[in-house]
Parts: sequence; structure tokens; C-alpha cells
Amino acid sequence: MDLPPSLDFSPAELVIRIGDFLDRKTLASFSRTSKRYAQLLTPQLLTLWLSCTNTGKHCYRRGFSKTQHWKSSHIVGYFTNFPSDVSRMYCCSTLLHRFAEGGNLELVKLMLSRGADINAKGRYDRTPLFIAAKRKHHQVVQALLEAGADTSAKDTYGDTPLKAATIFGGPDVLRCLLNSGQYTPEALLEAFEQGMKCYWPETCGEVCKEIGSALEKVGYEFNVTGTNGQLYLHSAARRGVSSLVQFFLDKGHDPCRLDEEGNTPLNVVCLDSIYHSAGEHPFMANREGLTPLHKAIQNSQIDFVGLYLNSGARVTFQSKNGIKCMEDILHGPRDIFELLVDRAPSLWPIYVLQSALHSYTTELKKGHGHLYTPKAIARILKLAKSSKTTINVSTRDASGATPFHNMCLATYSRAEVTGLIRSFIEAGADIDMPDDEGRTPLHNILGASYGIHERGIIQTMINLSKDLDKLTKDGSSYLHLAAKTKQLRAAQLLLSNMSKETVFAVDKFGRTALHYAAGSGNISMIQQVIATGIDINVKDQRGRTALTFIDSKDSEPRAAVLIETGADVNILDEEGRPPIHYANHHDETVELYLKVELLSTKAAMSATGESSQPGIG
Repeated sequence: MDLPPSLDFSPAELVIRIGDFLDRKTLASFSRTSKRYAQLLTPQLLTLWLSCTNTGKHCYRRGFSKTQHWKSSHIVGYFTNFPSDVSRMYCCSTLLHRFAEGGNLELVKLMLSRGADINAKGRYDRTPLFIAAKRKHHQVVQALLEAGADTSAKDTYGDTPLKAATIFGGPDVLRCLLNSGQYTPEALLEAFEQGMKCYWPETCGEVCKEIGSALEKVGYEFNVTGTNGQLYLHSAARRGVSSLVQFFLDKGHDPCRLDEEGNTPLNVVCLDSIYHSAGEHPFMANREGLTPLHKAIQNSQIDFVGLYLNSGARVTFQSKNGIKCMEDILHGPRDIFELLVDRAPSLWPIYVLQSALHSYTTELKKGHGHLYTPKAIARILKLAKSSKTTINVSTRDASGATPFHNMCLATYSRAEVTGLIRSFIEAGADIDMPDDEGRTPLHNILGASYGIHERGIIQTMINLSKDLDKLTKDGSSYLHLAAKTKQLRAAQLLLSNMSKETVFAVDKFGRTALHYAAGSGNISMIQQVIATGIDINVKDQRGRTALTFIDSKDSEPRAAVLIETGADVNILDEEGRPPIHYANHHDETVELYLKVELLSTKAAMSATGESSQPGIG
């Protein structure tokens, strides 16, 4: 059998020629199949890479960051000799720009050794140094600085590499630039104030510390206000950077000074342990009624919340905004909530928590809850279980319902609802408390559990109930609801612990538990209810017996159980309809009824015939 020809033994010229007809992606895949192909095709692949994806005004720099991993000797060998003009601008950048962006130190040094223009301006007039600083490639930054890169070159927006490092580059890149000693005090101060605005607070502190040290080395003394009139100490407190606050305190800045809004730094954020020696009262509320602790909580600054609590703070002033702040933390960052529960549960007014519990559970009952609603409920219940507060989880609303009533009607999320119901029980919720309609939480969960709630929690509630004979105002018992919602295990527990009177009770429709068991489709449930001695032929308000409720698919076995234990197939309802009328779509059940009626008729005729025969004498 002849094998297909292989390119492995083809002349190099042919392999290169084939590469001319491949797109960039296919060419890249082909070149990775063997060392020979990589050696032959790398120049073609890199030549394609040198061209931008868009030759218009805007250039989309795709794949530049991947140059960091270009360690192949084929690639290094290619750029050692090609292109001849290493300072050529390829639409948006030079090779030095591209390798600086990717962080490839070896190729950056190669371009520098070949005489690349170190201060060439690419897209947005940015130099390779600017790009390397922005991308946090501190080794590349150091190499460019040693080669004489201009640290003061500005881009289209007037930004320098120092500013790029201040915002994006981080301490390592910043340290390289500062150690170059090429910056004036004015430039350093501008970078310092820019660093205070850094998006990441932890980076903000490190950046400002580095630039602050550089400013001190050139003899600069910090004023209270910055170049734009902002108060340094307030700005640092607002950012929540403790190291930066300490920096300004060490410079003698006044912690009691008010800003234009009448706030001290302590009103901006809680820093009591730092400011304590300055004599400022740390618990004073500002004009909005917010204390430093409230502000720290709002800004999710757990370190400062801890500092405030360590000072022994006790918040006695509770404004509308302060209360709103404490409500928000119920579904805010978990670490701050846990800290407050452990250290200062009294920050939550009891009436606020009880009101919130009603509101949140009502949302879930109506199916309108937000993603954070279960979290907030769980946290309030955790507070209730902690014994650090006196939350009553069984307070009633206008309809007499408790939050536990609402929770037992919720269908928001099966797993979450079940867990929250268990938490309510652990927090002391009253399972047997009726609302104005006489419905208890157990009534609600049995009535709403069409496959939504876990069976286990229902059984737990039955076992914990102190009164299983409770009826609602419409006469519904727990057994009525368990039968209706096909809760077999719940029905078994109830039958074992309920009084006979409750088992035989009828609801507002005149129906017993047997009516609902017959409609449940569960033979075992029907048999267990029958075993109590209940009247099998009792009629509801419409004259219907349990037998007429068997009107679903595969109903014949259930009908047979009822008939075998005495159900009368000839009883008519108010409209004159016998049970067979309700089974007209189920052939097997109809046949069963007809058979029973036939046997009944024969028995009656036989009995009549026997009684009419003359005696033998």
C-alpha cells in the first residue's frame, strides 16, 4: 500500500513556499508540528505578526502580551538579523514597544543592542518605558532606564511613565523610576497626589509611601492641603488607608480640623487607635447622623471597624441614616457582619431587626426576594441565636402572621428555604402559633410543599409540635394538608399522634382526610387513613364521597382498595351522579365499577328470588 507523500523529506524551499499560502493561525499550528518546520516557518510567521490587524487610524494590538513567552532560539535568531530597521514603526508601535508590553526582557535587550530608538513614541505618543511601567514589568523598566530612557516623556494626555507606575505599576516599578533620580519635587508631588487616588487602597498606601520618602529626600515638607486645596488627612481617611493616615499624622497634621462639610477625619472613617493620642472624640456623629464606625461599615473597611471597636466605642446615637447603614450590612460583606455580631450586636436596634425579618420573609413568600434576601434573613437569625440580642422571631404582623409563617410559604429556593426554616426553629420560632385564620407555620409548610420543601424539615416540625390537633378556622387539619400534598411520611406521623376526633374532622368543604388521600394517588396513604376507622362513605357538601375523588390515571387499584373496605359505588352526589361518572375517562376503573354494580345487582336479585320461592312441604 502506498503511503501519502510526507513533507518531512521535502526541500526547504517547498515547505517555505507552502507557508506562503497559509493564514496566520494555520501557519502557527503548522510550525509547531516539528523543529524543522519551526525553523523554516518562524520568519514567515513573525513577518505576518509584525503587521497590525488594522492599518487605519486605530490599531488593535492583539498578541503583544504573548511575546513574554517568546524564548525559542528560532525567534531570537530571527530578530537578531531582521528587520534591518529596528526602529521602524509598524502602524502603531516599534518592536521595542511590543516587547516592552509583553515583558520579554531578552528581546528588549536585543532591540537595544541593535540600536532601537529607546524613546520612540507609538500609540497615544507613549514610549516603551511608559508601556512597561503600566504593565508592571519592573525588570524591563530597569533595563530601559539603564539604557537612558527619558522618564519625563509625556503621552497625548500629558501623562508620564511615573504617573503610569503610580496608577497601575505598583511599588516595584515605582521604586525603579524613583531610584533613577530624574524627577523634580513638583513632579514627585504630582505623582504623590495621583497615588492617593489609586483605585486599590492597599496599593495606594504602598505607592504614596514610596513617593513620600522620595519627596523627603529632596527636602520637601508636606502642607496640610494639597495642590487642589484638598485636606491630605481627610483624603487619606476617606480612602481608608491607615498607613497613609499615620504618615500625615507623623507630619503633624491636625486630626481635629473640619473640612468644608464640617467633618473631622474621624467622621470620614474610623481610625480611633491612631488618633486617640490627638485628643479627638471618636464617637461623635456628623451632620448626617453617621458616626466614624458607620462610615467605616459603609465603605467595607473591616480594619477600621476593628480599630474602632478595639477602642471600646459604644454607639448611643442612632439616626435614620445610621439605622439604614446597619440594615445594609445585613446583606453586606460577611467578614464585617461577623465582626459586628461578635463584638457589637447592640448596634442593631431590636425593632429594626424584627421589622426587617417580616419584610424579608414576606418578599420570599411572594417570590419577589433579591439574591441577598436569604442572606439577610440568615444573619438576623444568627443574631437571634447568639443570645447577644433579644430578638423575638415570633412577632406578629397585622394578619397575625409571624416571619416563620411567611418562611413556611416561601418557594424561593428549595435548599435555602429549608435551611432558613431550620434556623427559625433553632432561634425559638413557635411552630404552633396560629395567625388570625388559625393557620400555624406547620399548616403553611404542609399546604405549600408540593415537592418544594424537604420532607425532613416537615417531619421535624411535626415531632416538635406540642399540639397536632390544631384546626384552622376553615376546619383544615394537618392531616388534611398532608394528604392533599401527598406527604406520606408526614401523614403516618400525624396518624400516630393525632386524636380520633381530629382524624375524622371535616373542613369547610365537608371533606375528610380520606377525600384528599383518595385524590393523592397513594394507595398506602388511603389504606392508613381507612385503618383509623373513618367513615368511608361520608359525603362532602356536594354529596361526593372519597370514591369520586379517584379520577386520575391508574385509578383502578385505589378504587379497588376503597370498594374492598366498603365504599358504595351507587351513592349519588347532589347532581345525581354516581362515582362511575367521575371515572369516565379511565376504562379500567369504569370496568371495576360496572363489575361491582353487576355483582351487586345479581346479589340483590338472588336474594329476592330466594325469598319469593314457595316453601317445600
